[in-house]
Amino acid sequence: MKKKLTMSTKNGITLEEGCNLHLENCRQRNLREGTIRHYKDCYVQFKKYFSPNMPLSEMTERKCSEYILDMRRRLGSDETVRTYSRALRTVLYFLMEEGYVQPFKLKEIKSDQHAIETYTDEELAVLLKKPNLKTCRFLEYQAWVMTNFLFSTGLRQRSLIHLKIKDFDPYNAVIHVRVTKNRKPLIIPLNHAMVEILKEYLKYRKVFAAWLYSGKKSALYAEKHDTTQGIGLAGAAADSLPGCDPRLVPRNLTGFKLRDDSVCDGCVNIHSLLLFLIEEGAQPVL
Repeated sequence: MKKKLTMSTKNGITLEEGCNLHLENCRQRNLREGTIRHYKDCYVQFKKYFSPNMPLSEMTERKCSEYILDMRRRLGSDETVRTYSRALRTVLYFLMEEGYVQPFKLKEIKSDQHAIETYTDEELAVLLKKPNLKTCRFLEYQAWVMTNFLFSTGLRQRSLIHLKIKDFDPYNAVIHVRVTKNRKPLIIPLNHAMVEILKEYLKYRKVFAAWLYSGKKSALYAEKHDTTQGIGLAGAAADSLPGCDPRLVPRNLTGFKLRDDSVCDGCVNIHSLLLFLIEEGAQPVL
């Protein structure tokens, strides 16, 4: 009778130590701080079910399945459970490669996909209505400029907060995006209306400032901590818009509060932009 060969595992390492090893590996691979922060949040979920002192040699496929079932009972949202289970899968596969966990397959759970609801024409009219420059505060005006910019370009919020004034080229009508998700720089063309909006905006923006957009928490904070929180307060003044629907109270500068808080505002901006282009007969390249 043939014997099944199994890989020998290293002994004496706990779940806590394994998570720390994975975190160290993430830093060695130069992953973004936002990604590392996500894994730290997932570690918290792991330790709500597994003991931090549990030897990794005791980790089995059955225990992982029971952990996922426990999350489904506690968290309810399949998409949230899927996010945490994918993180567990990534961490365990790393530890398997390092020889700390006996190899086994961890299947990814399925979750229902929901269509992202785009802004209505009435909501867009509120979002894109230019404030009175004689009476509004600068942050309200800046929120309007940034909203127009996001709808015009479909840029990600992290890319937005890292834009500098020198990145704007009004003569060639382009913006140089140096911070992107895949770390590849972009040159994005701007339409004439957006160029004029930015040129007017820079007349009010402090000329010695480096960052294109500012807030109480500046882009320097975002640069240091790799976060988009730096834009959170920059749009806070927009909640004073007269007659503004409560659903449109700004949560950050990528958009406004949605009917479904599980969907990020940046996705709604991008989907709204694409829907508009398609309705106008354009064929956007994805």
